[in-house]
Amino acid sequence: MSNDVKTVAILGSGVMGSQLAALFANFGIKVFLYDIKCKTGPSNNAFNAIKHLKKLKPEPLAVPKNARLIIPCNYTDDAEKITGVQLIIEAVSENIDIKASVFKSISPYVANNTIITTNTSGLSIEDIAACLPANLRPNFFGAHFFNPPRYLPLVELIYHAKTDKKQAERMADFLTRSIGKSVVIAPNTPNFIANRIGIFSLLSTTNNCIKHDIELEVADKLTGTAIMRPKSATFRTADVVGLDILQHAAGTSATIAKDPWQQIYNLPALFSDLLESGSLGQKTGKGIYEKRKDGIYVYDLNTKDYRLADKKPSEELLKLLKTKDLPQIFAELSSSDDKEYKFLWQTFADLLHYSAYVCASLKISAREIDMAIKLGFGWDLGPFEIWQQAGIKPTTSLITASILAKETYSSEPLPAWIAQIDCFYKEALAFNPSEQKYTAAIKCKAEARQLFPQTIYTDTGPKKHICFENDAAQLWTTGDDICIFSLKTKLATINSAALEAIFKATDIADREFKAMVIWHPECPNFGAGANLMELAEEFFISGITKVESIIKKFQLASLRLRYSKTPTVAAVRGFALGGSCEIMLHCNRRVVAQNSFIGLVEAGVGIIPAAAGSKEMALKALLSDNPKQNLRNNYHTIALGKVATSAQMALEMNFLQHEDVIIAHPDELLYIAKQQAAAMAESNFTPPQEPLIKVAGKPALANMELEIANMKAGNFISEHDYLIAAKLAEVMCGGNLASDTLVPESFLLKLERDAFLELVQTPKSQERIEYMLETGKRLRN
Repeated sequence: MSNDVKTVAILGSGVMGSQLAALFANFGIKVFLYDIKCKTGPSNNAFNAIKHLKKLKPEPLAVPKNARLIIPCNYTDDAEKITGVQLIIEAVSENIDIKASVFKSISPYVANNTIITTNTSGLSIEDIAACLPANLRPNFFGAHFFNPPRYLPLVELIYHAKTDKKQAERMADFLTRSIGKSVVIAPNTPNFIANRIGIFSLLSTTNNCIKHDIELEVADKLTGTAIMRPKSATFRTADVVGLDILQHAAGTSATIAKDPWQQIYNLPALFSDLLESGSLGQKTGKGIYEKRKDGIYVYDLNTKDYRLADKKPSEELLKLLKTKDLPQIFAELSSSDDKEYKFLWQTFADLLHYSAYVCASLKISAREIDMAIKLGFGWDLGPFEIWQQAGIKPTTSLITASILAKETYSSEPLPAWIAQIDCFYKEALAFNPSEQKYTAAIKCKAEARQLFPQTIYTDTGPKKHICFENDAAQLWTTGDDICIFSLKTKLATINSAALEAIFKATDIADREFKAMVIWHPECPNFGAGANLMELAEEFFISGITKVESIIKKFQLASLRLRYSKTPTVAAVRGFALGGSCEIMLHCNRRVVAQNSFIGLVEAGVGIIPAAAGSKEMALKALLSDNPKQNLRNNYHTIALGKVATSAQMALEMNFLQHEDVIIAHPDELLYIAKQQAAAMAESNFTPPQEPLIKVAGKPALANMELEIANMKAGNFISEHDYLIAAKLAEVMCGGNLASDTLVPESFLLKLERDAFLELVQTPKSQERIEYMLETGKRLRN
């Protein structure tokens, strides 16, 4: 099925339905987006939903033009189009009568081999299946996508009694390989797995906030990145999801029979009050938080009004959490009388307590719970991974003590199966309490292409054979003749040791291997650029001469990747910014995950790209079919620090070339990159010749300088922005040479280097660099 889905029908053009349409359109699949016929126009609801997609943040569309693949339809006039689709996704309101009505209208037109799914977030799949004719039920099952569907990888597949498992396996393979999703098979119970645990965790955290009188913004600072969860933490997540959606999901969980935690699903007054006032979260501009001109405000539990969100947790507690030493963290949290410590411990204890109960009651393994919560909510560790890393026996004792002391939300004892095991995970196996044994993960065929997938921390990929290693990087293989260069630095930043490693790695690759791939197994990003801290320290300790030698080395490293004897392939996911983008640009080919963020962002810290990036973007333009326009476009891209928010956008912005490969699933990067590298090697790869560059020269430079002078005069840019843009223009145009003058690559590299060195010595650029290092944000000065 991974290759035979050409057209999809999505029933319902609401927020989720329209974003699902965008998801499929992003991968070149035609979508019929259905809604009811309106008096104002036959497909107005769907048409308006498509139009609205271009305004949503984060962007559902990889590039705006993908909206052309979404066709607005209505059930009355366009029902026959259903006949030609290979997949139907129902995404109408969570009302069984509405779903039944929609299925009744389209059923006569559904081909016998068409897969039909529902995106329900909690209704019974058996009940929805009963709305379909008997002949279509084997092809029907639940496919629960998480919002926003472009960015969250989880899809829960839920079967009913008559589901044809082969059809579901085809769907899992298609979603994984073609749409970039990660599939978890979930039982047909209210809220399935991820929402069952996630909603409980959010409500447990809320109740513990109230119990211990913890300010909501303090709770968010303690339950976000501090404990390896997303920055949105608890209450910002509630605002993003929508408090009305949260209320619905809690109501669904409340229907679970014999749940000892059922009382928790009665929403606290905090949520009831906000719902009553219409403060639903991000979509209404106000929920737990409200953004105002003078800052972010938060709802106060005591005053029941908004105040500036300026409270912070204890520095001592944040320091403890930063150690990531879970045994020590749990020991100190559980033994302290400090209210913030007690709040966090009881939040953890409730989560682990509930997860143990749910794992047994749903008859699934620890892996399904951990993977669902990691993929659906973006946690780094699932509940059972946390428990195992903290130590099963000591953590179990601490939770039991909390239960006996009536500190946890429920007095239900820990299930007996917890005391029977020493670990939840043994290598690639996970314990399933209902089967009383360790079981392997259920995988679809497409997952064989994922050499080092996001998975449980105890799982291992192919054995790594280390060829070379230093403090910053290593060169290794999986046992074949394609070597892999990986950075070990934080955020895969590039420092002097990393540059030395590039020279060493390319030397080894030229002697011993067919090709080299750049990919980092320990980091979800291709790289956050040069190590600014190292650069700043070298400048203040050793002066500008040392900085110049580093920049020259960085340029040479980029060129080494371009001109080495063996082909080099960049495998890009996450961020590829600044110097990392320049490294990517100079590889012979790129394989890029669709949801990658790519850009040359140096202007934001008061400098220009100087690892051959300014030169490269000028060269790309000058060698194109429309050099004048492309040079201007590339210049604007760098001067404004624009970042492509998808691989498709990166192609439009000239960061990628048409022969580069864009893929759906980031975990397939290494597999595809190695294939590309091998194909290049087998095709008698020869490195490109160093070019003679026909510069744009004085006329183009004059035009660019006039443009930025007008921007400065209109107060659109600052004086320093003007200086940066002027230096960049000089580099990209080749200085004051006559147009069409031929120069070697080294000429532009020298201009680039000189401009960088001049800028880095200015006080305002130094202020920008210092501010970025201190805050992680840009300074406009």
